[in-house]
Amino acid sequence: MDNSSKRVLLAVVLSIGLFLLWDVLVMRRQQPAAPPPTSAQPAAERPSAAKAPIAAGSGGDVRAASPATADRGAVARDALGRATTLQWRYDEGSAKVTLTDHGAALQSLVFGDPRFRELQEGRLQAIDLVQTLPSRGPWPLTTTFPDSDFSVPDDAEFSLVERGPRRVRYAWSSARVRVVKDFVLDRARPVIWMSVTVHNLSAGPLRQRMKLQLFARQRPGQSEGGMTDPYPRIPTGMCHINGELQRRSVNGALGQPGGGCSEAGCGAGSGPVGEVGPLRWIASDDRYFMVAVVPQGKVAEGGRCEIGPWRDRRDVVEVSLLLPEQQIEAGRARTRRFAVFVGPKELRVLDGVAGAGGEEARLGDAIEFGWLALLCRPMLAVLKVFQRLTGNWGVAIILLTLLVKLATAYWSTRSMKSMREMQRLKPKVDLLREKYKDDKQRLNQELMGLYRVHKVNPLGGCLPMLIQMPIWFALYRTLGNAQELYRSGFFGWIDDLTAPDRFYVLPLALGVAMFGQQAITPQPMEAAQAKAMKYIMPVMFTAMMLWLPSGLNLYIFVNTVLTMLHQWFMNRGGSPPTVGSAPSGGTGERAPGHAAGRPKSDGVAARGRKHTGKRR
Repeated sequence: MDNSSKRVLLAVVLSIGLFLLWDVLVMRRQQPAAPPPTSAQPAAERPSAAKAPIAAGSGGDVRAASPATADRGAVARDALGRATTLQWRYDEGSAKVTLTDHGAALQSLVFGDPRFRELQEGRLQAIDLVQTLPSRGPWPLTTTFPDSDFSVPDDAEFSLVERGPRRVRYAWSSARVRVVKDFVLDRARPVIWMSVTVHNLSAGPLRQRMKLQLFARQRPGQSEGGMTDPYPRIPTGMCHINGELQRRSVNGALGQPGGGCSEAGCGAGSGPVGEVGPLRWIASDDRYFMVAVVPQGKVAEGGRCEIGPWRDRRDVVEVSLLLPEQQIEAGRARTRRFAVFVGPKELRVLDGVAGAGGEEARLGDAIEFGWLALLCRPMLAVLKVFQRLTGNWGVAIILLTLLVKLATAYWSTRSMKSMREMQRLKPKVDLLREKYKDDKQRLNQELMGLYRVHKVNPLGGCLPMLIQMPIWFALYRTLGNAQELYRSGFFGWIDDLTAPDRFYVLPLALGVAMFGQQAITPQPMEAAQAKAMKYIMPVMFTAMMLWLPSGLNLYIFVNTVLTMLHQWFMNRGGSPPTVGSAPSGGTGERAPGHAAGRPKSDGVAARGRKHTGKRR
């Protein structure tokens, strides 16, 4: 193999190692979150005391809820007001939704699926999609009216005026306006239909500009990513505006370098966001789960998205949607409607949520596939088909490996043939190297002529790896970002294919399989280089894969075993390659068309016969 071929092969190996190591190790580090507020902080950030019931004419709701309505269902009093809990069942799941009359907002949302649990404070707990300070907020779906002819405090205590199995209505009134917020739970998917109606109770027109808020909180001690955790659960705030996705972690909103996310992670930028234009949605997420607000109708034209730290806190990021100004005539009302997606980021469900004007909301853009989305999406679709057939995501990955191997079998076979021919030509290559060792340009010309005559591609051995590399990277991204694979098991100790193999069985098995593959693969390079490929490459891959997802380990291990079997089959199909050096004037290789016992010919004579077709 000439120097250029060696450099290409070395570049391929190094690029794999550098990509994976960079994706795991070179993190844009996130600074530690500030501790929770203490008693020295402003009263606005501390839990408020229990409030007295609202009296008529005091700025509260003039239509207070009747005792029959208020006491119906799971209603409990807490420090921030009354909490109302609904047991929500939809076509493919269930959840417990808790709303609070403190701002008529979402206080808690946890799913019944045991898969959506994580280890917190030493025990498995259901994941709460409301990522804010326990028992103190701020609560998502809060609505205020800045730059309007009236104001609604962000801690306004709404009254519960209606409650059903799937519907809750809150109201707040002052002398000038009555604000009604409705929440309706969808029967088919994890979507809450929310509407906000402002009634003008004054004698003249009123200007209103509505602001809707979401929040994401970085919990103390939450993983920031590293070698043993390449996919950190970093909360972020997002908005899809002017055709682009803006995403910020807590540190990113504070403008700190790096933004607190790895390239395998959230893809966040740095600095606060304040953009005006066509807006599809705003959201808060933590990699696998999301709360997203999708405006309906034409309300988002000219809307403004803002992402920044909430009240200068270093652990909470605020995402707000500021809608264009409206005028409400005396005695009239204006309603704005929203689809609120609350759940795991499953592509099929996300792609089914419509936005303004009935157009696709493109919620699927929240899944950080990056530039590999063209591969990740079809790969995930194929995996889901295999999983439905087998009921096991690990088996689905094995079937994906078989499918890719079959699809690339033609190029793999050509590559193996090319490697065998390169090894057969090694004596001739050695003679040329010795003959033109002082003339590199002439040596390269002669080598290219030799390869051309024998129809050998010196880069053919690198082709299978070049084909597989995008598949590896796409699977790496898919495992780290697709909710469908979250905490998906295989068998035995492999109970999460998105996490590293905690007993390192798969990485070590991969290293052994790669060693076996290298042992039976023809090596047309020098002995020292062949030895390096045989030992260093398996060791390097094993070291890299120790902390990468076991699903990726499984794919590369199965692919390596299949490649080894393919190579063994190819080796059986032909005579063992000649590896010894030929004497001067001969190649040690039988010329094409010669019968056994005929004299051996040199390379020039063989080349002449190939072109003229003459026999001795």
